[in-house]
Amino acid sequence: MAISAVSVPAVSGMLSSTQKVMVAAADLPAGHVLTRSDFTLVDADASSSYVIPAVEMTQVIGKTLHVEVPKNTLLAAGDFGTYPPAGMAEVAFKVTPGTYPPQLAAGQRVAVMPPDPAQSVAQPAAPATPNSPVVGQVLSIAPEPNANDGGSVVVLLVPIASAAAVTAAQGGSLVGLDANGDAS
Repeated sequence: MAISAVSVPAVSGMLSSTQKVMVAAADLPAGHVLTRSDFTLVDADASSSYVIPAVEMTQVIGKTLHVEVPKNTLLAAGDFGTYPPAGMAEVAFKVTPGTYPPQLAAGQRVAVMPPDPAQSVAQPAAPATPNSPVVGQVLSIAPEPNANDGGSVVVLLVPIASAAAVTAAQGGSLVGLDANGDAS
């Protein structure tokens, strides 16, 4: 959504004031540290208290986003903070073709399913995985470097208490969830 406000003379002869504000130039994931190339400047209503004026640009560069900011969205002071959020952890999860939804994307909610015990190769003792799958949010997905199996690494945001279970579920699969938490 591009924001552009034009000053229009009011009946009383007064003009609305606008100012340059910061807008995301691309989709910015939670945890991203802002650089100058991450935003553009547009004119917006100066009375909006939640926007970040361009004059504060240098104070924003280097800050960490604690929320995802879609392209063309106004940056707001509430977008910045500690990442990951309190009580949450980032966990890398290796997947191979067929073990995750083909259209998996950042921002999607997924359930982490442990590997099928019948197909597991004997491995050293690992922490037990819970009976119910762990639900997390996809932060990123990228091809695994030097993987010959077409594998990718998915970085998930999960509750800290479930991070060990996700690690123990390596070799399992990811199931996409809809807004109600049902498999999609």
